[in-house]
Amino acid sequence: MLWEALLPPSEMGNPARMITGVDGYELTFADGNQAICLTSGLWNVNFGYGNRFVADHIDQVCSKLHYATLFRHSHPDAHEVAERMLQKVGWPEGAVVFSTSGSALNDSIVKLALHRAALTGNPRARTVVSAAGSYHGMTINSMQLSGDDLNQALYGARSPRYVHLPADDPKPWQDFFQARGSTVALVMLEPLLGTGAYPLSADVLDVIFQARREHDFLLAADEVAVGFYRLGKLAASLGWHEPPDVIGFSKGLTNGTEASALMVISPSVTDEFVEADSMFVHGETQAGSPMATAAILGVLDFLNSVDIEAIYDRLNATVESDLRDLANRYGCELRGQGLFRFLGVPKNLLQEPSDDFSGLKLHDHFLSHGISVQPSEGGIQVIPPITLPVATWKEAVRRLDDGLRDLA
Repeated sequence: MLWEALLPPSEMGNPARMITGVDGYELTFADGNQAICLTSGLWNVNFGYGNRFVADHIDQVCSKLHYATLFRHSHPDAHEVAERMLQKVGWPEGAVVFSTSGSALNDSIVKLALHRAALTGNPRARTVVSAAGSYHGMTINSMQLSGDDLNQALYGARSPRYVHLPADDPKPWQDFFQARGSTVALVMLEPLLGTGAYPLSADVLDVIFQARREHDFLLAADEVAVGFYRLGKLAASLGWHEPPDVIGFSKGLTNGTEASALMVISPSVTDEFVEADSMFVHGETQAGSPMATAAILGVLDFLNSVDIEAIYDRLNATVESDLRDLANRYGCELRGQGLFRFLGVPKNLLQEPSDDFSGLKLHDHFLSHGISVQPSEGGIQVIPPITLPVATWKEAVRRLDDGLRDLA
């Protein structure tokens, strides 16, 4: 049997959750139901299903050079992706390292930070800090990075070297850096905490910036969930008062077509490795393959063909207004930013006690009303494709309204 992710065996193989096709932005399921996708395919498909720019690039490469390794080799498309990503980020003298998923990418960023600490004369800096409630992946290292409860104890993914501090309170960060700042190799942050769409406090960022100046650790922005214009920019972290040292991208990087990720490394960190001629020991069999880089080039070419920020602004304005109206009507909590939103479902709207009304049941309830949403603790996440037509969004809002009304 196929073990579907994050489900007990008793819930696997349900035709109501088996996706068999897509028409525009509407998914078709094996039971015949259709639902507008308000998750962007687990926030991968930022630029629409069947994007022709991406498909055409992949088609061309598949028959020409479908695989080439980056293990002591390279290929032209990998160089082109690296150059174009560095230009888009504004770090033309930086470097790019490819990976195959957000989890594997974040593992490699931890390795980079530990390597860099030793390279710069601080080998005792081994501590990694991230936000409580954050999500950084499912491999052992990325589970330890994650401040969300992923049953880390069961899988041996707990180490005192990994510290989690609140995203909305600067005081614990100040206390921590005062006591242990010299031991820190890396701080990794999501610009918006993906698990529950919680914002990152500007005051927390200011404390981290000050500590970085004092202790010289790396600051990495995990843009896996929100990168590629989900919050209106290629990387939301480039709008911070001080830039990160490393930015990680996945998901929207290939519009969800390939298992691909990459980190963009700032020029100053790149120079430290280049001047020491120090080899970063990392590689993955499929990382930066021609199929992956073709998909990335397709996304970059698509972005060159449209005014993506104007498209984002147009949808974001109506998403903000419509979700605010729903939240006011039903007494729901609304949080998040841009096109990454959380809509709480008050306990009084639930047809059965909240401890029995699991996230899966909440997901299935809205699916039966013709919309696919992401369940989250206490509510749902609404994460529409950036290119979703406003008319389709309005129909999705009508179905969302029906689903909330039927819960009442």
